[in-house]
Amino acid sequence: MNNKAAVYETFRSFKGVFALLPEHQLRLNKSCHTIGVEAPDLQRIASEFKGDEVRLRVNVLPDRFEVFAEKLPRWNSFLYDPWKVKFVNLERENPELKGMKSEEFVRVADEAKDEGYDEIILVNSEGLITEGGITNVYFISGEKIVTPKKNILHGIARELIFEAAKNLQIVIEERAVHADEKFDAMFLSNSIRGIIPV
Repeated sequence: MNNKAAVYETFRSFKGVFALLPEHQLRLNKSCHTIGVEAPDLQRIASEFKGDEVRLRVNVLPDRFEVFAEKLPRWNSFLYDPWKVKFVNLERENPELKGMKSEEFVRVADEAKDEGYDEIILVNSEGLITEGGITNVYFISGEKIVTPKKNILHGIARELIFEAAKNLQIVIEERAVHADEKFDAMFLSNSIRGIIPV
């Protein structure tokens, strides 16, 4: 679907429970408000899949919404094998809105997947890293976590990581991150996969 006046939200259950629905609903409400439509009730949609291990995608268009469900395995952890990433010169038109991807974005992401990469990392025209194609990006520098601050979609998992870091007294520095900087390690996050090492 290439409709520019469309937004979407993806979320999943974990062991049959949709634990982050309020956060996803708030973000969908914001996205829908931006394009001037009413957001569907994610709680009602999720209730039809109660007890299932499932990933749901809700596409919202000006005149309707669509629900797509994908059955998932019962993962025992939110930690996965490292992903292989490709840095690409690409930026989204409206990164704070969870809208449909442009044809160029889809082409670049598909090319990277065909080359064996799990994710693309977006680098803007100023040479700054912003985010992944479907993830937020973090770097380890000593005992500190560094993460891009601007021109990103603020992910649900990102907020959870910030909260956990605060509780553990780990410093998170939000700032511009140049693509040529060196760090000790890198990881990604999203609310479907959780924390993903790179």
